[in-house]
Amino acid sequence: LILIRKSQSVSQSQPSSLILHTPYSIHRLTLHSIMKISSVVVVLLSSCGMAAIPGVAAAVGLRSSNNEEQEKKQTKQQQQNNKNRLLIDFMQQAKDEKTADNLATLQDEGDASDVTVVDTLQEEEDAEDTMEEEAEDMELEKEVSGEANMEEEMTNRRRFVRYEPSVWETQWVDEIDDIMEAKSICRNLMSTPTQLEKLHDFMEVICTASIQVNDVKEGGDQTQTTWCYYHDQTHYMWYNVDNRAEFELYVDQTPAALKGVEPPEPAALILSDDHWAPIVSKLVYFDEFADEEYVEYIEPLVGTLRFPLAECLPDQPLLADVASYIIPPPYLYRTDGRRILYDVGSKDWSRLQYVVEQWALHDIDFTDIMSFSGSSGSSSGASQIKEATDDFPATVPAKHQEHIYREYLPLVDFPSPDKATIFLPALIQEMTQVNDYVLLKLDRVNAKLKETIVAYLLNDNDNAARGRNTIHVDELIWEVDNSDNFLFRNQFDATLQFDQLSSQPLADTYRQLQALRFKGIRAHAWI
Repeated sequence: LILIRKSQSVSQSQPSSLILHTPYSIHRLTLHSIMKISSVVVVLLSSCGMAAIPGVAAAVGLRSSNNEEQEKKQTKQQQQNNKNRLLIDFMQQAKDEKTADNLATLQDEGDASDVTVVDTLQEEEDAEDTMEEEAEDMELEKEVSGEANMEEEMTNRRRFVRYEPSVWETQWVDEIDDIMEAKSICRNLMSTPTQLEKLHDFMEVICTASIQVNDVKEGGDQTQTTWCYYHDQTHYMWYNVDNRAEFELYVDQTPAALKGVEPPEPAALILSDDHWAPIVSKLVYFDEFADEEYVEYIEPLVGTLRFPLAECLPDQPLLADVASYIIPPPYLYRTDGRRILYDVGSKDWSRLQYVVEQWALHDIDFTDIMSFSGSSGSSSGASQIKEATDDFPATVPAKHQEHIYREYLPLVDFPSPDKATIFLPALIQEMTQVNDYVLLKLDRVNAKLKETIVAYLLNDNDNAARGRNTIHVDELIWEVDNSDNFLFRNQFDATLQFDQLSSQPLADTYRQLQALRFKGIRAHAWI
């Protein structure tokens, strides 16, 4: 009864989600936990015939009474309890009569072998009571554990089913070793007719808005030209859809044909069918609530794992910084949990702006943003220096400040008992639940740290029956800076610290990104 009153008091006086910020981690108390506590008490009291006590009804109300599977288990439990009571009553009757005739009758019926005569009736009663309590405890533990597992499975709205790479991605993954050895990324994209056609198709796929203009040719003839518009919160682009003979592409410039034309507002990218199946890849999920499969599209892994034509058009150097090639997830109407963004290494808000604002266009507003300064190692002194010199908080817009938390404790690349460090995969596992949408962004930090986190996600023991991983990450944005990326090497040397440059071959990064997708993680390469 005390336990019931406590759970009722919490549910009445506490918010449904309470965040406690501490220097080491964030803990949450949710109604889900209260529901489990109340369920345990209800099952225990109902086995004792006390389900009608005032207050128990309130606890019962926290869990659906229409669950057929739960009713079957309760019925089975009640039948077992009835059997136990009949056995106890039968044995008690034999004790009360205390006659040799009763024992003789039992022997004649062949049941006396199941009755053990002890020195005193009190010892026998105590032993039977203990056995009964242990049996009921075991049944209760199984019941509660089964209910918890069933509840998690029945509420998984993003159970991963399969990944289907596009034909274009499959070609690049299969040939990337030879392409890197020949240093022929741009030549392969621009000089191969089939690749060139796919590039034009991809530009149409990621088009978020278009404008048609009338062009006046010599002689007075008019033609209509379609221009696609792209905006990634930092850079905008115009692309001539109708000119497939070349790439008429302008970054942060307005073509002469569009002078005076008001550009469209940034918009969400909506892909709703398989028309572009040869170009874009897709992940298939199962909604256990709606009992149906659904598809989410994602950009193919091609080129330098950035914008496909980055460093391939000499007159458009800004393509290296364009993020419009990334296809975000659709509106997450199937996810009823929190939307959490873990960011590692952003030095200011500009490195987060793309994700936060672009995802907001898809109606994905993050409820929690946890940003790590990116320091690595085990020195708390180094962490304090980072905090004292950090300009990040001052760059965060006011509308986001209440949702963001900046952490300065050093990140380590292995599980550690040191409370002054953080192993990020373990923290994510502790903080998240099955129906939370979790995005992990690995920015410009120590390359070994990023690769260790990725390897940990790849080696995570997933539960195939539940279609999810132990470390719950739905989306990964991974800045890949490989030393053998010959198109970007000069830029890397000028902008990266030595430990931020990865010695891992770009071909291996290709395969890791695809392997993450095959585990159900929407993995993107980041600029």
